[in-house]
Amino acid sequence: MNAPNLKPAETILMSKSKSSTMDKVDTSKMPTMRIYESTAATLEKLSVQINGTGPKRVQWKDIVEVAVTKVSPSDLKKLREEKLTATDRFEEMFRAFKLKNAEASREQFLSELMKNVDPKNFQ
Repeated sequence: MNAPNLKPAETILMSKSKSSTMDKVDTSKMPTMRIYESTAATLEKLSVQINGTGPKRVQWKDIVEVAVTKVSPSDLKKLREEKLTATDRFEEMFRAFKLKNAEASREQFLSELMKNVDPKNFQ
């Protein structure tokens, strides 16, 4: 599996005049952000489309600012599910099992999992 190409982008620092909620954000602790080349290409196309032949007043950070306000909780849930590893899923299942069986060990959890495995089809 090839790792996607990343392109560095500067951290988006909001001015206090744009949003009163940003007054509480310590921008000195914001990390530098890297974006995929495909995302950079999309942002560039949108920038060209918005600015056209006139003055270049809309920047990438303005587009990103609007985009992040459109993210819904279901989008975040879907993204989280896509990024989970097998280990993450296993740990979540184990935590759920521990809620029902507080004294259960990892070995007991594994034995419960193995009860549902068909040895003929196990590979």
